[in-house]
Amino acid sequence: MGTLTADMARLRSEIDAMREGRHAMRRELSQDIATLKRDVANSQAAFRRAFAGMVKNSRENRIAFVSNLNQDVSALLRMVADDMEGARRAWRG
Repeated sequence: MGTLTADMARLRSEIDAMREGRHAMRRELSQDIATLKRDVANSQAAFRRAFAGMVKNSRENRIAFVSNLNQDVSALLRMVADDMEGARRAWRG
């Protein structure tokens, strides 16, 4: 009977050790998940800030491009009009 009692006691202590191991693993997983969530949130915030900066820069660049384009087209139209006027004078004269 002594062997059965010793085996049962050993089995009980193994069960307790495994239970504590599972609890420890769950605590570690919870901490790891919390850390991952925090890291993902920080990454998303960084992406949002970077995207907002890109949007602002690209908007300013587009505005500058369109403004320069309007000036360039106006200058080209003036040049063409001047050339046409010069050609008209040359043909008339």
